[in-house]
Amino acid sequence: MAADATLDVSGKPCPTPVIEASRMLGKMLWGQVVKLVSTCPASREEVGAWCAATGNVLLKSQQTHPGQWTFFLRKGGA
Repeated sequence: MAADATLDVSGKPCPTPVIEASRMLGKMLWGQVVKLVSTCPASREEVGAWCAATGNVLLKSQQTHPGQWTFFLRKGGA
């Protein structure tokens, strides 16, 4: 999946992935996509909940390596 930007927060504790994703998406245009890479286990639930609460869209979530997850987030609604 193509992304307009990549944010790797591997090794940083939660809620850092959501905080950093929020900062990055705040600088992006509506409809743009960020690829978020995280090693925080709680980010699997936190990222989806944050997207639902803020109107951003979780396009894809997958475990890419043991202990690492990749999320594709789109700024704004569908």
